[in-house]
Amino acid sequence: MFLLFQTTAATLGNGFLHLKRKGRRHWPEAILARMAIGTTLALSVALSLGGGVAWYTGVPGLVDLWGIVEALALALGAGIAVGFVNCALFAILPVWRPLWAVTSRLLFLVSGVLFLPSDLPSTVQWILEWNPLIHILSLLRESLYHGYAPLYQSSFFVALRRRHPSATPNPH
Repeated sequence: MFLLFQTTAATLGNGFLHLKRKGRRHWPEAILARMAIGTTLALSVALSLGGGVAWYTGVPGLVDLWGIVEALALALGAGIAVGFVNCALFAILPVWRPLWAVTSRLLFLVSGVLFLPSDLPSTVQWILEWNPLIHILSLLRESLYHGYAPLYQSSFFVALRRRHPSATPNPH
């Protein structure tokens, strides 16, 4: 899931600089084409690996396909949004490229790819809830693993990037 987000964001972010060097004027079509190719590649890798592992291990079909599709769509949307922002920032601020390289690696570490956020203390959970990728990965885990039900997963938060103040848990 994080790979889909990162691939889409990197493809869009680097697309404008590639076109700028070539001197082309029809950049929206070229950036959207790069996005489509990168997204297709990332989705095909994710589906072939996931399907191959499920077929090889003989896992019964207890997965929520709609939840997986929703998580993929949210990761793709977040990747497109971050990619377009990076596209503009790469063109405006040359220093943003190395900053984004460091930031994306830190984002990988705090997005819940290597750990379960529900195992952390409540204060750390409250801080990490502001990361939209935590919600996307929680939705994917909830769809894949029967019985995994995080309390902090919200597709609405990822889609709109905001939450109602009463829905925010108190860390104390």
